[in-house]
Amino acid sequence: LSLQKKWFADFLSIYIHKLFQDINPIQDIAGEKHVIEIDEVSVSSPINDIDTCKKKELTYGGIISAKVKLIDSVSQKVLFSKTANVGIMPLITPNASYIINGVERVVISQIVRSYGVFFSQKDFVYTCKLIPERGSWLEISVEKSGHVVARLNKSRKFSITSILRAFGLESDDAIRKAFSNTFEDNDTNFIDLTLAKDPSSDALTAAEYIYGKLRPGELVDVQNALDYIKAQFLTHERIHLGRIARRKINAKLSISKSMDDMSSNLFDTDDLVASLQYLFNIVNQKKGFYLDDADHLSNKRVRTMWEILHSHLQPVMRKFVKSVKGKLSVLNDENPLKITDLVNFKIVDNAIKSFFATSQL
Repeated sequence: LSLQKKWFADFLSIYIHKLFQDINPIQDIAGEKHVIEIDEVSVSSPINDIDTCKKKELTYGGIISAKVKLIDSVSQKVLFSKTANVGIMPLITPNASYIINGVERVVISQIVRSYGVFFSQKDFVYTCKLIPERGSWLEISVEKSGHVVARLNKSRKFSITSILRAFGLESDDAIRKAFSNTFEDNDTNFIDLTLAKDPSSDALTAAEYIYGKLRPGELVDVQNALDYIKAQFLTHERIHLGRIARRKINAKLSISKSMDDMSSNLFDTDDLVASLQYLFNIVNQKKGFYLDDADHLSNKRVRTMWEILHSHLQPVMRKFVKSVKGKLSVLNDENPLKITDLVNFKIVDNAIKSFFATSQL
């Protein structure tokens, strides 16, 4: 019970603030006139006590409030500042339960696959899989022919050397140099085999080739395609490895990156090269390199209450931002402003209610 209470306290003290920090500041669609900032998020003490909530079929919870500021993009002048009620946050009882409309409920933690880099084998095909906390899954496979291919979010496969080119190792020589200490005389050189089948020759042709596999038939500017592919692994908006994944990657691949540094949440060239080197050593049956057992508890973790709720609310926050952008684009700041002219917190409130009232957990 103490763990459930701790996880809920973490959600109130850290992660509810993070939900709003991640969307701040919200600009209008053109990004020229107005900006909205939402901060000072807090949850009040319970509105009613537990017995009253059970008798009157009420939700035992506190009011989430936040300060909404409208700022002029040009002059940076604050045009509007007011504290608004976001909705009702169900609070945890001493029994680690929640009372929703008079009914006592609990949120069950899940045991799920851990984040990180995992190595497996199936039907003579060796695979390395990257699972980040948030972002695209990357699956790298060594086929029977020795050709190393990758899939991004279960897309069509493409040569791994194309991704290496997009990551900055543009020439064949640069790629060979990165793996110069990986292969011994008796080993199969998977890099040479893959380069022979790679249709790309530099970062731009690689980006065009990969983008064609991810979104077949879609026309795109080559530079935009390269930016899109890099963004999948090298920008905080698109990927977040998380502390668990970084710790497991560091331990498995003998990398010494800080777990608290922001850049450690990205999957960069060093991580990709180290993952490939480990995979090649497994296929070449070197000592000290092992496959992972997906069912072993060391590759599982507990998905906590705050994490389940946080992941439930993240897509809702994107909808919320979209609605705010729409309101800002048609805003006339010459008339007296009301909070409803700027934000509609009903979307967030309904999502919290649906999670506690109807979620399977």
